[in-house]
Amino acid sequence: MAEELFRMEGISKSFPGVKALQNVSFSVNKGEVHGLVGENGAGKSTLMKVMSGVYRADEGKIFIENQEVKIDSVAKGHQLGVNIIFQELNLAPHLSVADNIFIGRPPKKGPIISDRQMHADAKKILDELGININTHTVVRNLSVAQQQMVEIAKAISYNSKILVLDEPTAALSEKEIAQLFEIIRNLQKKGVGMVYISHRMEELGQICERVTVLRDGQYIGTRNYKDLTMDELVNMIVGRTLEDKYPKYQRTIGDVVFKAENIRRKNIVNVDKLEVRAGEILGIAGLMGSGRSEIVRCIFGADKADSMELTMNGKPIKVRNPRPGHCPWHWLRHRRP
Repeated sequence: MAEELFRMEGISKSFPGVKALQNVSFSVNKGEVHGLVGENGAGKSTLMKVMSGVYRADEGKIFIENQEVKIDSVAKGHQLGVNIIFQELNLAPHLSVADNIFIGRPPKKGPIISDRQMHADAKKILDELGININTHTVVRNLSVAQQQMVEIAKAISYNSKILVLDEPTAALSEKEIAQLFEIIRNLQKKGVGMVYISHRMEELGQICERVTVLRDGQYIGTRNYKDLTMDELVNMIVGRTLEDKYPKYQRTIGDVVFKAENIRRKNIVNVDKLEVRAGEILGIAGLMGSGRSEIVRCIFGADKADSMELTMNGKPIKVRNPRPGHCPWHWLRHRRP
């Protein structure tokens, strides 16, 4: 019989003009990874922010190990062992791994920070999680996956009983996801209860025992994942059966409207050619830190490229800054039919 660790009952939360949560209940058992899913705006992040003390619920009760508690601040959440790792990492890139893990609360000998003790404590946490990172490494020099692991280590340093992972694999490769899942399984063995928020349905079967669905701020249901089919889960999320998941869409693609060639900026951007045709949506894909944003910033004029050749409807153009009238995107948005 699973031992309940955390429970929320009848949680409601409103913002001006919006009922974000309506009478939602949710629970996590010891050593469980509980999936929380729903469309954008379903209330997942709001519920987790109530859980961790970022928001205060308008109505409802919270229990930890069957004792009612009030989590009215992030500090109170930490004190009770509840931590959340947001999709956007919250690390100080200029500080070391150890500094980030114990930021704001370093171990001291009298009035003096004990740097040696801090690094020893950080190494102990990383070793227990199976994370091989030097505690003296400056965070900006780590990969996105390693930074995610430092975030987990920081949360565990608060003696977390409950850990919320909000879209933790959004910027990770398959190899890095496998490494993250191994860390999650190590935490399960220690009895840590985890909430796993994700839009990637295929991940739920690998890591979650139960899954709870929210829709439009309302609780739809909780099911054992192994008892669900993908069609049933999708039906719970969207509220209807999807007869045609991948409908065919005919689009008319015209001639090249915009072309960017030889885009170079330091050692960050190195692109030979991009073309956009009339009626076309050009996607630029890649992991976080791969240079997607930097490419567009050069084209837009927000960053100065070392070299770049831009053509609009066959005519060369130049960009100097992103003010209206100085970039090709402004022309595309404001041209008259």
